[in-house]
Amino acid sequence: MPMVSGKSLAVRSLVFMTLALVGWLIGDGLYAQSASNGNYDFMPGEVLVKFKAGISPTQIAALNQKVGGKIIGTFRGDPSLYHIQVPESLRMESVVSYYNNDDSVEYAEHNIIYYTEAIPNDPRFSSQYALARIQAAGAWDFFVGDYSVVLDDTDTGIDYTHPDLWQNIWYNPNEIWRGWYR
Repeated sequence: MPMVSGKSLAVRSLVFMTLALVGWLIGDGLYAQSASNGNYDFMPGEVLVKFKAGISPTQIAALNQKVGGKIIGTFRGDPSLYHIQVPESLRMESVVSYYNNDDSVEYAEHNIIYYTEAIPNDPRFSSQYALARIQAAGAWDFFVGDYSVVLDDTDTGIDYTHPDLWQNIWYNPNEIWRGWYR
């Protein structure tokens, strides 16, 4: 067997360590991993729990302590809904059942991962703050439109030449338009 020099061994070790680090970063370190129960994907080690009204922070802490749970957030729209982190080594079905079986809990569920289905092809979508504010992208996952539906705009300020509108504006052929029959 040929002798391996110290320099060659050091280079091989460095290459191996670099490849191992890159594999770790790609596999676990940088990207969130998901789990699945066969019906949907969810974040492992995370559960959403809505506590009943009147439950004290002490009661919530005691319930969380039994499963190693730690509150990592709440929701502005519902202050009694908690985002709780638990050890990933626990079976998530058991964690959800644990919380749901407690009388102080209204409901508990996995932190489900939702995927975008319909992506707008508008190059200026990101600059349209109102669409994000009304969560239009989420609505497009359910319904993206129907050309047989006609909407009426009584606003006199519509720009008929706007790139998003000009091909979709319908004119009534029987009405007077700008003083002329079409």
